[in-house]
Amino acid sequence: MTITKKKIKQELENIKNFFLMQDSIVNGTLKPCDKLLFLIEKYVKLIEDAPTELQGLFNEKYRFGSTIQQMAAKWKVSVATVNRLQSKLYEYLFENLNKEEK
Repeated sequence: MTITKKKIKQELENIKNFFLMQDSIVNGTLKPCDKLLFLIEKYVKLIEDAPTELQGLFNEKYRFGSTIQQMAAKWKVSVATVNRLQSKLYEYLFENLNKEEK
């Protein structure tokens, strides 16, 4: 089954929410489900082989919860540049996740 870009965006949001709630998880007030942990492991493994700029975007946005504007300011680039990187990330994940499915 082919994964869609819409599904990838939903999964990335779930990953971001996991990392934002990580303190609660570590302290034992929340317990992540196995399905979410599997999803995170799958995406992190793919990101390890991604180009450096895509690794940076993934970490900033989904692990640390930065906004596009915050990343642009931190990296001293335009918001449009970060948006282009975001599109490249979706394309990278789309290609590689669908390659795994075959």
